[in-house]
Amino acid sequence: MTKTVQPCFEWSDSWVYTSLYMTTKHEENLNLAMLIGCCDMLNHSIVSQAELNWAFTKFLAYGLVSLAGLRVNYSELGMSIRDSSERRKGGLFSRVDLTLKCMNSQKNGLQYREFEDSLVFFGESEIAHAYEKYVGKDS
Repeated sequence: MTKTVQPCFEWSDSWVYTSLYMTTKHEENLNLAMLIGCCDMLNHSIVSQAELNWAFTKFLAYGLVSLAGLRVNYSELGMSIRDSSERRKGGLFSRVDLTLKCMNSQKNGLQYREFEDSLVFFGESEIAHAYEKYVGKDS
């Protein structure tokens, strides 16, 4: 009998992580407008404040990235997931699914844990301003 393992990450986490590594290099400052735009490109949908905050809560808790202000530092595991995903064959619209498989791979050695609340990395006004910048209303 095969034991079912609870995945650490959900599709929305992978959506944000894929957008993050597509828009932000190691030790580069996060551009929230670019991240929102990439999320839209990958899923034809605007990522919500809750999705962003939950995803970043998990990225930090599981050690994929660390943040110093807006500077993103990918861990060895975070870079390994990015690299594994990018090596997999598939088009742009399969990137999120491919990244999710890499994020939840048992090879990572991550153990599922419950989170009661997300941390708040991005407030409503920050996201609204970044969205306005993304759609070109904030020049």
